[in-house]
Amino acid sequence: MRKLILVFGLLCIGLTLCAQSISGVVLDSQEKPLPYANVVVLSAKDSAFVVGTITDEKGKFRVDKAAVGDILKVSFIGYEPYVTTLNTLDALTIVLKEDAHLMSEVVVKGNVPQHKLTIEGVQTNVENTLLSKLVTFKK
Repeated sequence: MRKLILVFGLLCIGLTLCAQSISGVVLDSQEKPLPYANVVVLSAKDSAFVVGTITDEKGKFRVDKAAVGDILKVSFIGYEPYVTTLNTLDALTIVLKEDAHLMSEVVVKGNVPQHKLTIEGVQTNVENTLLSKLVTFKK
């Protein structure tokens, strides 16, 4: 019975040593928190996805199942990705640099609604759609 308890105890200790967590904060170059940045932990031997999360409103994150030697990748739209190997599981402060070449211009396009409510009912505009190319037969 003692051997069984000893084996069970060593197994629990081994599992807690393998499954560690890492936490930190993601900031921009002006040291303002970046909310909703992607934080991903990748396996060092084959770069396979281990676990991932996003930062909260204050730029803070916490990732479970991270181990020393894994790869940490932090990314956010408009910023250069940050990639490092985890040497320690202490709290991290990550500063992302702006990537001016990533987005030089944003174009927003809008379309006219195809359905319009009138007194008689609903009118549908089929111009420039597949329906406009169909043939209709009249009796």
